[in-house]
Amino acid sequence: LKPRRLATPLALAPILSPSIAPLLECEGKVEAMSAEEVQWGQAPECTDTRPRDAVSEETPERTKGAEEEDALPEVCVSSTKSSAQEIGTTPLPCNIHLMSMAFNQDCSCFVAGTTAGFRVFKTAPASEAMRREHLPAFEGRSMALAAMLFRTQIYAMVPAGQDGNAGNKIQVWDAKQDRFVGEMRSRYEVKGVALRNEVIVMVCEKTVCVYTCDKLQPILYINTAENPRGLCSLTAAGKPWILCCLGENVGEVRVQVGADNSGTSTIQAHERPLAAIVLSPTGQFVATASEFGTVVKVFRREGAELMYRLRLNTPTQETSVSSIAFHPLLPFFGVACASKPYVYLFRVEHCTDAAPTSQDPAKPAQRGSGVWGILSSVVKGAVPDYFTDTPYCARFQIPDVDPEGRPDIDTRHEAQARVHGPQLGFHRTEPSFWIMHYNGMLHEAKFAAEMDATQGVQELKFRSSTMWFAVRPDFRMSKLEVEQGGEGDEWAVL
Repeated sequence: LKPRRLATPLALAPILSPSIAPLLECEGKVEAMSAEEVQWGQAPECTDTRPRDAVSEETPERTKGAEEEDALPEVCVSSTKSSAQEIGTTPLPCNIHLMSMAFNQDCSCFVAGTTAGFRVFKTAPASEAMRREHLPAFEGRSMALAAMLFRTQIYAMVPAGQDGNAGNKIQVWDAKQDRFVGEMRSRYEVKGVALRNEVIVMVCEKTVCVYTCDKLQPILYINTAENPRGLCSLTAAGKPWILCCLGENVGEVRVQVGADNSGTSTIQAHERPLAAIVLSPTGQFVATASEFGTVVKVFRREGAELMYRLRLNTPTQETSVSSIAFHPLLPFFGVACASKPYVYLFRVEHCTDAAPTSQDPAKPAQRGSGVWGILSSVVKGAVPDYFTDTPYCARFQIPDVDPEGRPDIDTRHEAQARVHGPQLGFHRTEPSFWIMHYNGMLHEAKFAAEMDATQGVQELKFRSSTMWFAVRPDFRMSKLEVEQGGEGDEWAVL
């Protein structure tokens, strides 16, 4: 039979912008980013012959020039010619799916691992800053996990293994050199990664390993309970660094202060396996949620004192928590759920550096003294915790999501994605937050800094919504942001 050339279907015209944030300015970073930022120079080719469970390639010493290193390159799409193009036919492009997504340390950017590489985005204004896909260095593999260091050009990525799951190594990508400059290997599958100026944390199924950033040398090994989600939290600023991970028992949290064990402590937070953990920006408080998810607990790190029980649902209704976060400055705590179309906001007055007020609605026993104080303490000890838990003061309903939390569009890879639900990130100074969803939308919502639970539950509206991801290989972000109540392009709204 004579072969017949198939007609290529007409593709949708991509929405292109003339210049999408060619550089990310370094102003406005947190105090931790001083002039001695993590820098990376030339690195030798990998000639390591050690076993795969050892640290292989080392990176050279840091170099100066923080201003030059702290700028991300402009948007660039790299691809290789396929065999079909070499013989003169037009291949059908493959869809690109989402593998992972995560905010950086101050939520000014976020990075997404895809089935073709990775992409970097700015949050304010929402725009794509860099794209690296179909590069020869990726060897045709997906990026199962990706993390970035503030706004520098350093990224830690976990390429997918041969079976499609996350691999057993973390590779350090230098965007300036456009290549991998370091590698850390493990005997086991890597479930999570976190980094800051001094250290890189590798999270495996039952172990956590801490490496130095300059030499990629291991300095600490921690045994943990089973950790399929790769849970880990690392403070972005302050010395020494503070790491929060799972303990050796189910529902237990371990807080590691520096490389030695002098400041190490454990907290038995829940009876069930944990679904989310996070440290406050200063590392003074730890928040946890179990897989059952009806209550989020907030502890003081020193002394393991339980500060708050944040009630999400009734004790019999399970809730899948996907993301929890402290506001850096304001006394608010946010919870995003994968099984519900809501983001909940709590007021946690005693979990900030500010002095506690006498009118804290979350602590009724401290509102007064005398008879009211005695009655409050008696009632609190006689009734179940359900009636004394802190309720949420506001909630935001995610658009285009059904009551079970399922979106109309799912851009995740069907079998290999490491995204469990929407991710929550607070603005550094303003009373607002972003919701990054795997349906490809980035929502921004604003709340009143003076609100509390005594005013009733407030329904928050989105400030703006932007489509940041779609499976089409030629997809580009539009500069158009759909403001609340405004007229927008029908495709952008969809």
